[in-house]
Amino acid sequence: MASVRFTVKWKNLDRFRATMRRAPKDLRDILDLQIREVMEQRQRLSKRLAPVRTGRLRAGIRVRKRVRYVYELGVSGREVPYAFYQHEGTRYIRPRRFISRALIGVRKEIQRVIRKWGDVIKRKHGWR
Repeated sequence: MASVRFTVKWKNLDRFRATMRRAPKDLRDILDLQIREVMEQRQRLSKRLAPVRTGRLRAGIRVRKRVRYVYELGVSGREVPYAFYQHEGTRYIRPRRFISRALIGVRKEIQRVIRKWGDVIKRKHGWR
């Protein structure tokens, strides 16, 4: 079964994680929660953009946490076998791209959240 799944790639993720390990746990959890909220907003947008006949495709769109700070937005091919064809299109079905359209601009939004909370952590701990 083909799935539709997108993950936003991070540059310097290892360096970011090393920096965050020094931050207090409560601030790390807040940042992770903020990133998840951004992805859940994109999930809601994706559900609005998805074509609907039975609602099964919309119900199958999920945000999944892979590791701390890394989330995936997608639809499982096991749950909704036709999701890939609806997203990418076929000779008979025009491509809907409901997930990729919902993810436009998500990188900048996550960077904004990281900058905001990074500044809070720097001020609180006197980091440069």
